[in-house]
Amino acid sequence: LSGGDIMIINRDITADDIRYKIWNNSIWSASWTAIDASATENATYDVGMAVTVSPTTGDLYLAYIANNVALGTEDQIRTARYSGGAWSTTKQVIRYTEKGITNIAIGLDTSNKDVYVAYSLRSILATANTANIYWRKSADDMQSWTFEQGPVNSSADDFYGVDINIASNERLFVSWFDDTDNDINGDTLVDL
Repeated sequence: LSGGDIMIINRDITADDIRYKIWNNSIWSASWTAIDASATENATYDVGMAVTVSPTTGDLYLAYIANNVALGTEDQIRTARYSGGAWSTTKQVIRYTEKGITNIAIGLDTSNKDVYVAYSLRSILATANTANIYWRKSADDMQSWTFEQGPVNSSADDFYGVDINIASNERLFVSWFDDTDNDINGDTLVDL
């Protein structure tokens, strides 16, 4: 954080919270503070969150999956922004009732503050190897999102570990783990 403090963000799968604590170079916060106290998660794909930080402003951009306990019920990618010492809820990236969101990543174009969210999405809910990698962009601090782009991958499978290099002014690269082949694959998400 700006000023040298450190924030840890985690998902409490027992309470369905996305929460944080701050280390002030001496002690941790006495208790956790909820960013979202109703972010239920899927038992198989239970991490479902990603964060990036602006190197110029120190703002944090968080994206996380919620309501995907049973894939396709009302899967959501929610977002929040930490600025000026406080979290604020920002615009939801997507909500699906016919597809299942399983993994997520976030990246920042440091030259203009555009935020990119990549995610794996099952097209057939009950079939794990039908996921593809898609993405959306926000050019206004996550207050609105472009239409879905992709897929980035060439063939569907069961993907884990979707990741983006978190900040760049030249290129954002997305990678993912292919569960069938046990391979890590990747491609340029956007050439900045």
